[in-house]
Formats: sequence, C-alpha cells, structure tokens
Amino acid sequence: MGAKSLKYYFLSIFCLWAANVNVNGNLHKTSYCMQRYCGSKNLACNNHGNYSNDCVPSSRTIPLSKHRNGLLNVFNELRNKLAGGHIGSHLPAARMARMSWSNELEYLAHLAVLNCRENVKYCLSSPDFHYIGSNINQFSYGGKVSIYTNFEIMLKLIDKWTSEMAFVNKDATLYVPDHFPNDKVVQSALLMMDRNTHVGCAALRYSIEYYNHFLFCCTFATDVIKHKPLYKLSGKPGSACQNRDTTYTNLCAVGEVYGNEHAIAHARVYRSPTI
Repeated sequence: MGAKSLKYYFLSIFCLWAANVNVNGNLHKTSYCMQRYCGSKNLACNNHGNYSNDCVPSSRTIPLSKHRNGLLNVFNELRNKLAGGHIGSHLPAARMARMSWSNELEYLAHLAVLNCRENVKYCLSSPDFHYIGSNINQFSYGGKVSIYTNFEIMLKLIDKWTSEMAFVNKDATLYVPDHFPNDKVVQSALLMMDRNTHVGCAALRYSIEYYNHFLFCCTFATDVIKHKPLYKLSGKPGSACQNRDTTYTNLCAVGEVYGNEHAIAHARVYRSPTI
C-alpha cells in the first residue's frame, strides 16, 4: 500500500471512529443544550471538560477502562439477585434489564466528577436517555494512597448505594412515594429500576494535607420517577422478558426495549437537579 493510499486508509478509519463518537453524543456538545428535559441547564451543554474552580491542584481523573467489566458484573449480580427475589423481602421482577456499559454515560459521569463535588444532582439528558439518573459520592482516608486500590474504593461506595434497600418496601417498589425515609434510599432505588439498561462511571482522586479523597460517579439510563414502579413484580423472574439473559438468568437479555429515549407523560423525577 502506497503512502497516499495509507493516508486515505487511516483517514477513513478516523472518520468512522468520529461518526461513532458523534452518535454517542461525545462530540456534539452543543446538541445537549437542545434536549427538552434539561435545555441549557444540561451539565454537558457547552461543557469543555475542564476542572472546576472547586478542584484542588492535585485533582486527577482515574482511567476506568480496565474496571468496566468488573463494575458491570457488580451491578448485574446485584440486579440478578434482586430480580430473583433473593435480597431481603423483595419479590421477583418480571422484566429487569441486564446493564450494559455506555460510553456516553461514562462521558457524562466524567463531566460530573470534574466539578469535584459530591451529593449533588446534575441535570442530564441525551437523545438516547431522556432522564439520566446519577449517584455521586466520595470516600476519604488517611495514610498512603495505596492503602486502597481504586476498585476496592468503588466497591465500598457501591455497597453504600445499596445499603438502604431494606427501606424500599413492596409499596414503594410498586409506587414510588413522594418521600423516602431518607435521601440515601433513592440511591438504592436507582439501582433497582428495571429500565436501567445502561451505566457509565468515572472517578477522580485528590489529596488535601494527609487525607486522600476518591470521588466516584455513575450515571444511569433512567431515573427514579415519583408515582411509578421501580419494577413490576412477578411470581417467576423474567416472566415478561422477550429473551432471558444466559449469564444473569433472572434478567432480560441485552437488547430488551424500554424506551428510555422517550419522555414519560406527567413524570416527576424524585430528585430534582440541585445544579
């Protein structure tokens, strides 16, 4: 292959890659401003991916590519147990989705951690995911940074997100109330949503004096909606799935359609955006 042909070959590969990224929305930053749910308040609207003024100089994002499969397995194992009726008194789910990784949701989580703030709710929406839910929390510890690996900390924070599942009773599963017993419960409820087909996560570390801080955010394909079910109950797990997953057998296989790109009539998101 000549030099000229080689040049056009790599140019075509780049164009295909760019087109794929455009579909995911990562390069169409201005299109986020036109999403009906958030409009110009969308975190991704004209966001250039810079660290905010709240970040200290030591702040740095953590590449999570090698942890994607591990994180997916944690979420899907949890959902598989829940859908099978094997977590506390929760009943089986008729049509709970197996989660897949979304590069776009990872990108949005990345924008969130660049603000260096925890326990905030950003307005997030995209063409593929109308209501994007998120959990963002921080783990802090003294001593050497190496005391905990990145994955160990992420597991600790995910455990924190799931710790309030006991407060989501049958009534709340069928009909999300106006108020849960405490605000942490909604973090657990978000992981219980049957429509949550996709997830993407990002992390950031920084140090202040002798303390290490790890900020972790995951964004999800949908959000908790008041007066709607978290999932539909069934006497048999996966009874309403078009196809059952072969690995997580209580979940629906990848490709189950939930319509997360569409608005829900008269929907009221449980946690309104704080920023």
